[in-house]
Amino acid sequence: MKIMNIENPEGSYRPELNADEMEIAARLKEKGPEDKEAMDALLSWLDKEQLRAGEIGTPRANMEVDLKLAKIKMEAGFRDDAREMLEEIWNNAGEEDEDIVNAVRDMLEELQG
Repeated sequence: MKIMNIENPEGSYRPELNADEMEIAARLKEKGPEDKEAMDALLSWLDKEQLRAGEIGTPRANMEVDLKLAKIKMEAGFRDDAREMLEEIWNNAGEEDEDIVNAVRDMLEELQG
């Protein structure tokens, strides 16, 4: 089972947020990370995704969760946090997973733009 193996028209891996994840990002953007409800929603989502990744049991599954969390942070306006996460994912992916590396590169370019 893939957590979020979404492909764009060019065929490269690209994390996409569903409606619930967009709502979490919007709430964080509006209320900020100090808002208990916003953080509870994010942490609840993260717990579920990490559990699912643990069931899959591959490094890629964990990196996919991290990529999606970085995307939520990007959408919420926490660009520095997202950039730090993406750099860490890049370092962990190394040469092992070209799709993940390409997704990180695309997201870093989006942050710069």
